Amino acid sequence: MIYNNSSRMRIADINRGLLTETSVFTNLAYFHQDQWEAFILKGRIMLLQLFMEAITDAGGGASLLQFNYTFTDPAITVKPLCSVSGSLAAYVRGARCMWVGGAVASAPIETVATGGCSDVICNAPVILGGANFVGSIGFVTTIANAVSGTSKIVATYVPMSKDASLLANI
Repeated sequence: MIYNNSSRMRIADINRGLLTETSVFTNLAYFHQDQWEAFILKGRIMLLQLFMEAITDAGGGASLLQFNYTFTDPAITVKPLCSVSGSLAAYVRGARCMWVGGAVASAPIETVATGGCSDVICNAPVILGGANFVGSIGFVTTIANAVSGTSKIVATYVPMSKDASLLANI
């Protein structure tokens, strides 16, 4: 049976959580050892998945990626969601840097080198925010600047408070 698109999207939301993703960005603009707020977070959510996906092949520039969060209301400075990843140099189209959840000391995992197949998923979702919180989920890169390629950041989540949302900020 073939379902119409709105039915397919509703089934997807129920099974994987709500999907939000940034627009495609150039690695030159965002992978240069700086903090970027990929998503605006309002309220309380359960974060189920979070990853960076290579949209086009990346060249050299061995950037390391770390996902984090921060809140402006109440004031909570940048806190890591994980440790830093391995090198993002030479990422091929479809390769992903996957947040695995759980302990903050866990590093994001790079997927298979051929791209297009993610053999790792989040094994321990986290609850972020609270009633009437306002903040963001972001990332920082370290060690080296990217030299080429494009990427996007993807997240899935479940709202856990009235009017909770996660909206792309890039």
